[in-house]
Amino acid sequence: AALVARFPMLEAFQNPMGLMQGGMVAAAVDNVVGPLSYLVAPPSVTAQLSMTYLAPVTPDLEYVEVEATRVARSGRQLVFDATVRAPDGAVLAMARSTNTIVRKG
Repeated sequence: AALVARFPMLEAFQNPMGLMQGGMVAAAVDNVVGPLSYLVAPPSVTAQLSMTYLAPVTPDLEYVEVEATRVARSGRQLVFDATVRAPDGAVLAMARSTNTIVRKG
């Protein structure tokens, strides 16, 4: 299972150097992994999110595209990988998210 979404490069997301702030890149990843997790399993929450930044998201990019895929499920644990790409397909960042399925109280 996979899910893809685009996020615009808005000035509000830029750091003082004019690049998309790393936390906003991570938020974009989390905003794709989260909905995908609901599509493939019971409700879950992000337990760990690991980001690897390979190239900056520069202000000349119109958007970034995030593709998340489910890698594994073991009991209440879900593992997802995500790739952040520029419009030309260049890989800008990679991520791994571990989610925990929430028990109903």
